[in-house]
Amino acid sequence: MFCAALGFSACLKENTTDETYYLVDAIDSEGIELFLRTHKVVEGEYGPEMVEVDLSDPNSLWNTRRTEPLTEDTPYEDLIGHVFEDTTHVRLVTSAGDTVPVPAGVWVYVNKRGYSQKRPADSSAVLVTYTGTLLNDKQFTINPYGVTIYLYQDNIVGFRLGMKYFEMGHLVTETITPEPNEDGTQDPPYEQTTWQDNGQGWVFIPSQVGYGNTLASDVPPYSVLVYKVDLLSIADYPGTSSEEAVVTPLGKETTMWMNLPPAGKTVKENEK
Repeated sequence: MFCAALGFSACLKENTTDETYYLVDAIDSEGIELFLRTHKVVEGEYGPEMVEVDLSDPNSLWNTRRTEPLTEDTPYEDLIGHVFEDTTHVRLVTSAGDTVPVPAGVWVYVNKRGYSQKRPADSSAVLVTYTGTLLNDKQFTINPYGVTIYLYQDNIVGFRLGMKYFEMGHLVTETITPEPNEDGTQDPPYEQTTWQDNGQGWVFIPSQVGYGNTLASDVPPYSVLVYKVDLLSIADYPGTSSEEAVVTPLGKETTMWMNLPPAGKTVKENEK
C-alpha cells in the first residue's frame, strides 16, 4: 500500500478530472494514514524529530490522533500533541467548468506552543524555518535560517491551511561571555539575539492542495508533502492580494478554488 501511494502517477493519465481527483484523494489518504501509523515524534540531539516505528507502537502519530471533529469551539490546548485533520473544504474546478466541494485532507501535528497566542491569517506573511520531505522520508527542501512566506501568495494551499494552527515565537537578546582563550586572555562579552519559544510541528499536505500534477524540482507529480515547521514571527497585510482574507476560526469551513488539471493555476479565495 505504501509503495502504491508513492508510485501511482502513471495510472492517472487516462482518467477524467473528477475520477483523477477521487483516485488521488484515496491514495493520498492511505499514504498519509500509513505514514502516521509508522512514525512518532521524539526529542533528538538537535530538537524534535520524526522517527520510523512499528505499526503496533502505541506512541505513533496515528495513535495520538483526535477522533472527535474539530469545531470553532475546540480548545487550542486540546490540539497540542495530537495529530488531527483540518476541516477545510476546497472547490475543485473540473474540466467541464463545474466545481466539486471536497475536503482539503490536510493533517497537522502541533508539537509545541509558541510564545504568543497569535496565529497566522490568510493575509499574513510568516517568518518560518522548514524542512520538506516526501512519504518515503526523502528530503526535497530545507531552510534552517528563516524565510518570509506570503501566505496570500503561496501556491501550496495546504501549507497555508496548516500554518493557521501554529503560534509565533519571540526575539530574545542574551549576553554571551566567550570561553577564555588558550593564552589566558578573555574576549569581552557580546549580545546575541535569537528567535526562541517558536510554535513547532508538522503539516501533512495531500497532492491536491500541494503541487498537484506538477513536477516541482525533486517532487514527483501527485506527491504528499510533509513539512516540519517552526513559526518565528507573523506580519499581517490586510487587503493585500485578497481583501476578503480573514482569520478562519478552527473548524470553520472556508472556500478556496483550485484547478486540477491543468497544473500551475493560481488559487483564489472566494472567487465567483
